[in-house]
Amino acid sequence: MDDDDDDDDDDDVRARSTVLLGDALGDDTPLYDAARAVEAAIRARMGGTGRAYRATVRRLWANLRANESLRRGVRCGAIEAETLVRLGPRELATASRRRADAAMVEKLDAGRTRALGSTGGTETDAHKCESCDGFDCVYVVLSDRRDVRKAEIWGGGSGGDACVALIACKTCGHEWRAEMAA
Repeated sequence: MDDDDDDDDDDDVRARSTVLLGDALGDDTPLYDAARAVEAAIRARMGGTGRAYRATVRRLWANLRANESLRRGVRCGAIEAETLVRLGPRELATASRRRADAAMVEKLDAGRTRALGSTGGTETDAHKCESCDGFDCVYVVLSDRRDVRKAEIWGGGSGGDACVALIACKTCGHEWRAEMAA
């Protein structure tokens, strides 16, 4: 294959990408002016029309189709093509998607920052914190039954019952799980 064939393939990929982006943007200019600017910015950033170029075109196409405010910003020039190409998933997401993500993060943070002392945890100094080396801890028993299935099948077992506990350092808030003798 010679260089002319490579240029023809490159031009074809760029033309199809421009049409896809123009449709996603709702670009009603005769020559897809906004879409051509976005396509040129993608090509400049990716250095050609290889795999990364095509993945970026698909990513922007999908996000532009879903996000009206993003489309409007690009069409009116409030968001420049070079800026659009550099946006990450969070910036490309719709407002409702960002709210859902924020709610999920808040829920996860609430689970991570629970105060074991206020939920009936038991104080102990038998465990050393892995984070601050302190011994002022609180624990809650998560499982009070020993799993004997493996011991029954493979033989052995410790003979003593063990339980899993969630331990939290009262000094730094670090949490970890540990096996404790019942």
